[in-house]
Amino acid sequence: MILADNEEIIGKITPPVKRWGGDVGEILSKIGSFGLRLFLIIVGIVAFIYLLRGGLDWIISGGDKEKITAARNTITHAIVGLILIFVVVAGIYMIEKLLFGGQLCLGLFCAIKFPVSAP
Repeated sequence: MILADNEEIIGKITPPVKRWGGDVGEILSKIGSFGLRLFLIIVGIVAFIYLLRGGLDWIISGGDKEKITAARNTITHAIVGLILIFVVVAGIYMIEKLLFGGQLCLGLFCAIKFPVSAP
């Protein structure tokens, strides 16, 4: 059996599609950015659920002073948590965009940039 120059017995083998990017640094930066965003989303959802729980505890307290105080503390802690999340996001934005002008990326608004040594 005679084969053409570019044919093989099994067939043509092509490399897999690069979905994550070819470089290890790019892959790690995408995973790190995704992890940071996912963490902040989960923390925000937990703080919001905590806020709802405090509101529900207040509603079903039945006028009991201790239950109302506990519910007020829960709501206060949830609001402080949401404010901290906002401050962290605003701080990361200020560091990434305003202070370093896009030269430094921590993973929230752009992909993490790892330092690369010159060849």
